[in-house]
Amino acid sequence: MTTLGPDMRLRALAADLTAGRYKVLSLDVFDTLIWRRVPEPADIFYQVGRSLKDADLLAGQITVTQFAHLRVAAAKAARAKAEAKMGSREVLLVDIYAALPEHIWRGS
Repeated sequence: MTTLGPDMRLRALAADLTAGRYKVLSLDVFDTLIWRRVPEPADIFYQVGRSLKDADLLAGQITVTQFAHLRVAAAKAARAKAEAKMGSREVLLVDIYAALPEHIWRGS
């Protein structure tokens, strides 16, 4: 049987694909094809916060947990701003990071 990566959840799909049970396989690349290594998408912000802290980019008083919570809030704020301004909740990472409070960064 061909496997589609290390994730056990893919074994049944791999078996069905190998057996030719599907004519078409349509994937959303960010949620299906590439499996994240955290339970929920926002959980990655703890890892980002840890990397920022390790690189000494966060202000001393900002914890990894605080960064993760602020990052979630910034995404919500950026999406609300985009919806009010353009009628769409689609934003870029630059929009989200611009919504983070300036005081979280080292040297600000």
